[in-house]
Amino acid sequence: MLLRASGYYQGLVNSGMKDVHYRELTLACLTNESLIEVRDYLSRLSTNVLESVKSLNEVEAGLDGAFYLQINDMINSYIELLLKNLNKSACIRILDIANKYVLNNKVVEKVIKFMLKYFKEIPESCKISLSPDEMFCLVASEEMNADSEMDIFNLIIKWVSEDPSRKCFAEKLLTEVRYNLMTTSDKQKCTDTILDLNLNISYDTDKDSNISRTGQKRSFVDILPVYDFVEACKFSGDNSGPSPVKFNPSRRSRPPCNVTRTACVVDNCLYLFEKWTNDGSFSGRIFMYNPIAAVWSKCCSMHQTKVDFYFGGLAGNLFAVAGCLANYDIAVGLTPAVEQYVPSENRWYMAEPLPHAVANLAGCVWNGTMFVSGGRDPWTRCLVYQYDPLCNKWFAKAPMLTARTDHVMTCTGNKIFAVGGFVEADDDYPDEVEFIWPNGGDSRDGEMYDVETDQWTSVFNLWRPAFHTPSITINNCLYIFGRNRYRNLQKINLAKYTKEKKTSNDSNSSSVQDRNADNNNFVVIDAEEQNSHTHDCQIFKFNRQKKGRFKYHYVGVMFVSNI
Repeated sequence: MLLRASGYYQGLVNSGMKDVHYRELTLACLTNESLIEVRDYLSRLSTNVLESVKSLNEVEAGLDGAFYLQINDMINSYIELLLKNLNKSACIRILDIANKYVLNNKVVEKVIKFMLKYFKEIPESCKISLSPDEMFCLVASEEMNADSEMDIFNLIIKWVSEDPSRKCFAEKLLTEVRYNLMTTSDKQKCTDTILDLNLNISYDTDKDSNISRTGQKRSFVDILPVYDFVEACKFSGDNSGPSPVKFNPSRRSRPPCNVTRTACVVDNCLYLFEKWTNDGSFSGRIFMYNPIAAVWSKCCSMHQTKVDFYFGGLAGNLFAVAGCLANYDIAVGLTPAVEQYVPSENRWYMAEPLPHAVANLAGCVWNGTMFVSGGRDPWTRCLVYQYDPLCNKWFAKAPMLTARTDHVMTCTGNKIFAVGGFVEADDDYPDEVEFIWPNGGDSRDGEMYDVETDQWTSVFNLWRPAFHTPSITINNCLYIFGRNRYRNLQKINLAKYTKEKKTSNDSNSSSVQDRNADNNNFVVIDAEEQNSHTHDCQIFKFNRQKKGRFKYHYVGVMFVSNI
């Protein structure tokens, strides 16, 4: 059995040493407990079955023998048993075992994640027993589940005070504290504590002024794996609804600009348009965020300062289509101008203008071309245009069946969808631009455009209004995030209308802007109400666990493995 399972014994046999011919193998370096675990494992080798739960002492003894004899399958089995013992009181012991046998990649990372999740519940005596590297991983993580930044500061001070030799690590650890998230009095307490302990550390309380931490209310971006999001928006056979999920706040740096409602993703970089400055005037600045390097950079400004344009990406470039010109804090008129930003050059170019001046239009990208539709101008509320970047031309397409503005536009296969929006009244606008809604209402229908036949067809109805609303399209399903009093998530299966098979690899994203919503758990509405409704979409509610609103401005998909 040893010859079959042990790399150590196989090497011994191959060496030709005389010990090979003995009927007994002396392993004086292993304890009796370790040999018992090896014997028990080898006796079950044919079925490869271990007891479901073993004590940490037995697991450590088994690892000792498995590593010495190089029984890899046994090592893996005992690592599984080690993680089954992971709890709030045993996590430090498991870290010690992992470090002893260099199980960093397999165990340490999972233990650290466990401690981050249950940070508030793990005894302080366990946390101050961490090694310097483990302590740094804990306090530097963006997933720290702490009530306040002061708790993290106090933990570092206690950890340093526990052992004088740790003082050399104080500066590295204390620079990971987010002092900007503290009150003025807490900041002063930190300064006094550092002076009392005679720690020669200077820190900039504003250095990380744009960084937040899990457990805090301030966050730049909330993230959720696409798989988890899609699974949460599935109905079970008994209409019991989806499993609750929660977006996790990410401690990525906040943008160096004011709140914006215009954003898009191009080549896995996020671009934000700043509409207002601090003094209330129009800004027009654009910033780019690289999620891999976690770095913000300012982009070149457009030739024209405008707002309420379609902001989208096509062939690796940004496009700002039409919109309303702005001068300081006054909107001065609609524009048909189209500008194209080339990231590699950090420069904007004027592209072929849209045939009509319009604002609050929607758009999407299909097969290397751009479609835009609708808008606030009375003459273009139904119009649709396609832009071909190869010839820099706009082509008129069949108009929509419904006049729309601030609506959702997306595509899948050879079909394009225009959904929701605000339906304007038939009254003509005066020559000057009006920034009040005329008599009209919201549209709760969706229509589909067939690219091959150049025809629009009315296809489904929505449960709730959808204007100024972020949306994403994943696996041929459109998800629309509600706004204001409609705090819900609507899901429409577009494959039903395109007659195309859904695949996990066919993912695309589109979005428009919004103001307020919640990002906690999704729950399905009452099953009876769902079944009695004739709409072709499913609706989910945001389940708020705490008071207050979660303000979001953009929802999108980024295919990046490490964020």
